[in-house]
Amino acid sequence: MKETILKERHILSWDDIGMNKRMHWAALNRVLQQAAVNHAEHLGFGFTDISKENVSWVLFRLHIQILRWPQWKEEIEVCTWPSFVKSISAFREFEIKTDSGELICNASSEWLIIDLNTRKPRRVEDFHRFDDVLTPEKTLTEAPPRYNAKGEFTDLFTGEVRFSHMDMNNHLNALHYFGWFSDAFYLVHGLKTPSFLSMTYFNECMLGEKVVMQQSADDPMVFRGYKPETGKIAFLAAAKI
Repeated sequence: MKETILKERHILSWDDIGMNKRMHWAALNRVLQQAAVNHAEHLGFGFTDISKENVSWVLFRLHIQILRWPQWKEEIEVCTWPSFVKSISAFREFEIKTDSGELICNASSEWLIIDLNTRKPRRVEDFHRFDDVLTPEKTLTEAPPRYNAKGEFTDLFTGEVRFSHMDMNNHLNALHYFGWFSDAFYLVHGLKTPSFLSMTYFNECMLGEKVVMQQSADDPMVFRGYKPETGKIAFLAAAKI
């Protein structure tokens, strides 16, 4: 029996928690990403199945709404389901609750299937039919922040894509973008904690590439990763406090 809604439980470890005694952004991304991967595998359209046709899922956009940050030793339940499919995009929702049932996080994501040779998106329904697994319920209760990848940006620091950052798609794993965002946000805002984060991935980051973290000159809550060797924007992140 295929479960159209997946539920996974986690107990937050020492490594999940940062200086502010709250869950790291990267750790939060990891549990969301792992739940999405596990559910896709369970439903028959995960990496194991679609990689046979030389394609793979990549995360394109993620909105995360924090109602309360989980803390060390807290047990959480991640709930996720695919909600909508259109052309080259597939949408997936998330909720995180405590063991007492308190809702502490909502998230919504958009995924693409890319050809592993051309690195270009393909139509999602060319590889799987989703009619019997979609749950159209949405989770976000407020609109994501607006942001613009253009305009003037100020350099904060430079990162490099290393071997330990890579995943099976041969590009930078999504959680490392969250590490760079967290470091950039701390440089500007200290230990203030965002209650909402939107991240869009524009161009893949490959092994050995350098990425310059920058802050928007127009909006202190907007950051981007810029690839100086190609002049392309790797990702854009916008936060609310």
